[in-house]
Amino acid sequence: MGVLPARFLALVSSLGIAISAACAASPAVTLDHAALELGFARTVSGDRWLADFDRGWWRSAGAEATAQAGLRLERGPWRGRLVWRAALGRDLPARGRILAGWIGLSGRHWSVRAGRASPLWSPLGAALLISPHARPLDLLQASFVSPAFRRGIGRWEAETFVGRLDDPVRTVPNPLLWGMRASWVPVEGVRIEALRSIMLGGEGRGERLQPRDLWDIFLGRGETSTAEAPGPENFPAAETDQKFAWQITLRAPAPLSRALGLHDLEALWTYAGEDRFRGIAPTAPARAYALRIQPGPRLALMAAYVNLVDDGNLWYRHKIYLSGYTYRGVVLGHPAGGDARSLRLSLLAAPGSLRLRLEAVREERGYRFADRGMPAGGFWSGCASASVPVAALGLPGGPFTPSGGPGRTRWEKVRLRASLGAADPWGADRARERLAEVCATLGIEWTAEPVHAEISREEAWGDTY
Repeated sequence: MGVLPARFLALVSSLGIAISAACAASPAVTLDHAALELGFARTVSGDRWLADFDRGWWRSAGAEATAQAGLRLERGPWRGRLVWRAALGRDLPARGRILAGWIGLSGRHWSVRAGRASPLWSPLGAALLISPHARPLDLLQASFVSPAFRRGIGRWEAETFVGRLDDPVRTVPNPLLWGMRASWVPVEGVRIEALRSIMLGGEGRGERLQPRDLWDIFLGRGETSTAEAPGPENFPAAETDQKFAWQITLRAPAPLSRALGLHDLEALWTYAGEDRFRGIAPTAPARAYALRIQPGPRLALMAAYVNLVDDGNLWYRHKIYLSGYTYRGVVLGHPAGGDARSLRLSLLAAPGSLRLRLEAVREERGYRFADRGMPAGGFWSGCASASVPVAALGLPGGPFTPSGGPGRTRWEKVRLRASLGAADPWGADRARERLAEVCATLGIEWTAEPVHAEISREEAWGDTY
């Protein structure tokens, strides 16, 4: 039974990607963005490095050139997306990959889509269960939103997807990932969510699943069996790797923000665990806290703290799926991985026509499980980036007004981007291939719409395709 869903998902994904590409000749398809970038990096270890939340895209040590383009489909109820990236580096071969390629159908209160995408359930810095850190999934996805906000009832939202991890080099090759999300908004500004992800099936296990097993998996039955040794051969096919989280988001209403002298204010708390519950709380907890403060429409400050340390459990590892909660060796959830703590601080400013971002990250790991593959280590890292429309540099195209108006020209859609980052690791992290000791980029990007003068909530928290 596991082979058929895997092949079906692969077929549907290929179909979604192909349809997205074929629609390029349609007037309903528009070029969404295009970019060229030159970069240079000196890595901490090895000949490649991995930027956080970059969809599992490995970057080369030394010099590298990348190109990216995106198409968007909008025609009646149909929606689609195609994003492709290519790179040529000194130490890595020339390569290209579709980062997003899906086709979907939308109604007033529902949507379905098939293809390749990166689900995102939390702000980037606080994502625990799933994030766009690893490469996108080939998936089927459906979502629903209740018709209208009703006093006393609020608004309900639901989402589910089934994706395939096309990864043959792991203990259980090519497993499936089943995600579920339910949200309740009792009043505007308050969101209470239940998030769940299940790794199941895979070659050698999916074939043995029966219809009743899928029902038991949905109910979480049989997730507490034990064996003398870990490994897929010692556990029934119906036992899976399940993660669950409660998530609460509080956003200050406009009158309260104004009373505090702020433009916007939002906080998030996530309490996640694995497999078992004590009452309504999952066991083996991991926690995430995030705060977004926008003193004005052109300034945003964000902080995210993630604690993945637990006395009795190593997060992102599992007794059956011994390759862990990864896709092609990259963590599906938070990049800090298990037995780690992470703090992220960032500032985003939009003075005039500029966009400036400063970010600092501290990670430390190896608190409890140094004897189980998590040796002590950590790092500090920082990055500064800036972008400016070429029109603001006095290039051809006429006058420039960052707030729009009659002076707006096509050159507002073209921006120059630059970034400079560095990391300082210690302990075991000195040998981690993920880190770049220093990296710099310079690029040019065109977007279908000019960058808005104000910083949006999505831009501040981090968004995805």
